[in-house]
Amino acid sequence: MLEIMSGGLVIGLAAGCTVGLAVGLASGFASAARRYTVFLLCSRGKLPFRLGVFLDWAVTAGLLRYNGPSYQFRHRELQQWLSQHPHP
Repeated sequence: MLEIMSGGLVIGLAAGCTVGLAVGLASGFASAARRYTVFLLCSRGKLPFRLGVFLDWAVTAGLLRYNGPSYQFRHRELQQWLSQHPHP
């Protein structure tokens, strides 16, 4: 009886470690990919170099607002104008 319980414990620990490692690696890769994408966009002039500072300024200026983990335009007209005039 004790051998059966210890076998289940070993299988459970092995499965937990495997799943935990897989999830950890996947989330680490996603974070690294996001950082690399932001770096590329900043270095090519498609995003401001200090994106966080810029987004905080836009919220303070009333152009954007927080919506959970994302930002939204406060004014639909500004969003439409920016989409129609993509180049400065």
